[in-house]
Amino acid sequence: MTGKQCHVNVYEIQLTNNINQMRTGRVLIAVLAVIWALHACKKEPVGFLQTEYAGYAPDSMIVKSVLDTSVVEQPNELYDLLLTIGYTPAQLADPKTKIPFFETPVHPTIRVPNNDPDFQRHQFHIPWITIPIQGLRGTFPLLITVNRVTSTSPDAEKLKQMIHIRGSSGIMEIPFDHGLAPGRYVISLRCSNEGWVKDMDNVFTFIVE
Repeated sequence: MTGKQCHVNVYEIQLTNNINQMRTGRVLIAVLAVIWALHACKKEPVGFLQTEYAGYAPDSMIVKSVLDTSVVEQPNELYDLLLTIGYTPAQLADPKTKIPFFETPVHPTIRVPNNDPDFQRHQFHIPWITIPIQGLRGTFPLLITVNRVTSTSPDAEKLKQMIHIRGSSGIMEIPFDHGLAPGRYVISLRCSNEGWVKDMDNVFTFIVE
């Protein structure tokens, strides 16, 4: 074999090796691309959600079907005070009497609600509201919904549709004029955020009376 032929053979071998290396590199790149694509398609959970210690304290509320809006008469402390500083009963009964900061007539008794919370609720249509849920931890935003309402009352589904939950606070709200049948309504909630869904069973009870 001449020197020229030997040089050509060495060149051909190097060229073949370079081509094989290029092919191997391309195959390796393709394999890595497939692995990356498979990994990208596998969605990992984002953030966290802990409901193990979530709950309400107290975990029940009495919801009245009939509110006490009656009023009763009781002694008027202002009347007694004005008498002690010199006003007469006739002056206090006269609308023309001028008393600083007060309107006349001033009567010996006044009418007040027998049950002030019930009276206020009826007057201003104040809904029945729970305290916020406690012990719930997770990545925001958190979505809390009513998962289930169990009750011996036929209005369980009605209450489920009626309850309004205020954002991630877990505060539950029922209209003051709910119209629910008497009974115990046990509430189970569901909490979710990106990547997580967890149920919180039997966390609160509404007692409709």
